[in-house]
Amino acid sequence: MTDLPKLLKSHYLQTLRSTSPAQWKVLVTDSVSRDLLLSPLKQSEVLEEKITEIQAIEDQGRQPTSFEAVYFLLPTTQNVERVIRDFDGQTMYKGAHVYFLDVLPKSLENRIMSSPLTPFLLNLGDLSTNLNALESRAFTTAQPSAFSSFYGPGSTLALADIEVGFIVKGLLNLFVLLNIAPQIRYQTPAIPLGPFSSAAPDPSSSSSSGLSLRRAGVGGWREAFKGGSSTSSSDGVCRRVAIALQRELDAFHASNPDFGKPPASSHHLHHHHSTQPPLLLITERALDTALPLLHEFTYQSLALSELPKELIKRSASGHAPPAFAYRSSAKSQTGGPGLKQHPLDEKDAVWAKIRHLHMRDAIEEVAKLTREAEEMGRGFEEGQGLDGLRSMLAGLTDFQEIKERAFVHTTLSDACMAQVNERQLIEVADVEQCCVTGVTPEGKTPRTLVEQMVPLLDRMNIRQYDKVRIIALYIMHKDGVTDEDRRRLYQHARLAPAEQDAVDNLVHLGVKISRNDPRQEKWKKQKYRGVTPENSYDTARYVPVLKTCLQELLTARLDPSAFPALAHPFAPSPGAPSLSPNPAPAHPSSLRSSRSGGLTSGAVPSPSSSPSPTPSSQGSLRSARPTWASASRGGSGSGSASGSMGRAAGPGPGAVPDRKALLAEKDRQKVVVFVCGGMTYGEMRSAYEVAEASGKDVLIGSTHTIVPEEYVKSLQNLARGSALGGGTAANAPYKFAPTSTALNRPDPYANRERLTAPPPPPPSEEEQAVERERSFLDAYDRKYWTEDIAPPPPPPQLQTTPPPAAVQTGKASKLGKSESVPSLGGLSAKEEKKLRKEKEKAEGKKKKWF
Repeated sequence: MTDLPKLLKSHYLQTLRSTSPAQWKVLVTDSVSRDLLLSPLKQSEVLEEKITEIQAIEDQGRQPTSFEAVYFLLPTTQNVERVIRDFDGQTMYKGAHVYFLDVLPKSLENRIMSSPLTPFLLNLGDLSTNLNALESRAFTTAQPSAFSSFYGPGSTLALADIEVGFIVKGLLNLFVLLNIAPQIRYQTPAIPLGPFSSAAPDPSSSSSSGLSLRRAGVGGWREAFKGGSSTSSSDGVCRRVAIALQRELDAFHASNPDFGKPPASSHHLHHHHSTQPPLLLITERALDTALPLLHEFTYQSLALSELPKELIKRSASGHAPPAFAYRSSAKSQTGGPGLKQHPLDEKDAVWAKIRHLHMRDAIEEVAKLTREAEEMGRGFEEGQGLDGLRSMLAGLTDFQEIKERAFVHTTLSDACMAQVNERQLIEVADVEQCCVTGVTPEGKTPRTLVEQMVPLLDRMNIRQYDKVRIIALYIMHKDGVTDEDRRRLYQHARLAPAEQDAVDNLVHLGVKISRNDPRQEKWKKQKYRGVTPENSYDTARYVPVLKTCLQELLTARLDPSAFPALAHPFAPSPGAPSLSPNPAPAHPSSLRSSRSGGLTSGAVPSPSSSPSPTPSSQGSLRSARPTWASASRGGSGSGSASGSMGRAAGPGPGAVPDRKALLAEKDRQKVVVFVCGGMTYGEMRSAYEVAEASGKDVLIGSTHTIVPEEYVKSLQNLARGSALGGGTAANAPYKFAPTSTALNRPDPYANRERLTAPPPPPPSEEEQAVERERSFLDAYDRKYWTEDIAPPPPPPQLQTTPPPAAVQTGKASKLGKSESVPSLGGLSAKEEKKLRKEKEKAEGKKKKWF
């Protein structure tokens, strides 16, 4: 199975080891690249690869050294100018190995090759590592603004296409790392949404992500869009991503003919190729509008979605995993319980094992771990003699680790259950599950939803955000309500105008809100096709739409009209040798030996031979009401069954790989699903469940992860728009320059009137290509702009002034010679005399002057 953090880690280490392996070097990064590098790697692991130190390229106080420098940077104009400045005039380093985490645009490559950097340039390459690997199977492209760009009523096609460009860059990086060229299927929207609602099928004015100018044909992009329906509804975000990505894959294959072919060596750990072709399914957030509003009761969803920000800490960049803030049982240096943060990632074996379990099952597993820690503690107390002391010392590290993890997860699960009980989420979930599934736990049509819902809306102890979620799900269930009924629901819940906007703005995602609006009359409610597994909890009956689509895709039942396929442009022949996608050349003359050559002719969607999906029936449901909310975590019995929970699983460092396991891994088909506009933790869990059930290697990605509260805030601000790359006003992790920094031009997206002004006469194809690349590079510069760090001020200089002449009163001094008085610097003689007298008085001395 693919492990994205390990894949990125090995790629970084391989690059460092192959770059002047016999010499010590300095690693130079920008702030974003540093976060990406230190996400899968520890700083100590980087320094072990003959790296003397890691420097920030923003630091203007760096001093020249005699070492070579390895640059890990994002290809912004600002960073390129910084590297050139290091070798313009006084050289900062002996030589430069420059690696960019994305494909370097041709204009910046020309700037480098015509600069003073060229004589010192030893390597120039693309790492293709600009991915935020959240988990072994989940990644994002760090685009929180994509949601408002794709669905905001004030968004434009230019903004949306730039977001498409960032998505294409991220997916291209993933497939270059995996060395696969997938077959692409994409979702077609039933209703044209956002800027695509008025988009013409002819994309001559749209961006193909602006990744490169070198393309095989100028008409490929136009012809690709003409391959489908001529209506604007087929020109959604998924289709644009699919076509732009296919053209970039074509271009990369044109310059790297062995791309997508299995490697010559069968011992490579990350490039095993299956006999089944890899697949990519591109969907959007509008596919499942209910899931982000639903209260889920898995351990991960409750912890990361429902706990307050004081307990769950997230980094501003999003590259570090979320951490649980708690008070440790161990005493700090001050004597009290210490404040700690525990990262909730797969390095914690307990979290990796129980994160997808329902809360009741997770509590039972945590209780087992607690009993195991207690039994180990009693074993240490009962140990006697030298043998007992030896065994105690040998197991002390494991005991401390298990004890700390048991305490962390006991505290975390208690916090989750406190939220469930305090906010009465069990009663809320009963209403929500009936709304989203359309049936009661007994499998019948719900008849008393209003009677259950209205008392919840009237309660003062239920949060307003929870009431917004209930009302939105109820309106989806009813396929729209009258304006009067909606007003009454808002009145019962006492929603503020901004909270009402969160419900009303769902119309921009294709949700029918009002039955009085003639524009929404033809909108049809999406039929729920999920099959609830047997023995499911009543609070977990809903099956995400994405999981259903994945299951239908892998069983050839996915509707080809709703999810058409692009024709695969090249079929890799099995058994052919493969070259590394990004080799490290030895001389500057061959620095760009593996590049994305540009855009080739677009692929035309071809009809699929897959049959229409078979309607699925509702599975059996548990009729018993949930009683786990007050379940005790106590109990007796041996904890030996959970003995492995506190230790890392997997073979040791010296273990030999099982040949059968390697062959089984080689036969696994790779399936990637990407959600444009944000994914939930429930959809991430679905990827793991489908992978385990089908035996496929399933990966899931998105522009960003969303939690219910942030999703509601995004809906509130949807009509207001957001800064490109910065998310909504409530979630803006990026800082932008007031102008396009390196280009020194006004920000073209700061003035919305410029975007909405009538377009000038259409330029030629070549001019359009130049403008696309310039616009995308402009947006790329703004997204990854970082502020320079000024050098530290020089240390203060001590003023050395000559001693003042002795005070002459016509008589000799007591010592018979003039006294030299130390100067206090910067003070007048009168002030010096006053300070001196005060000092003498404090010391109890009396001095007379003659």
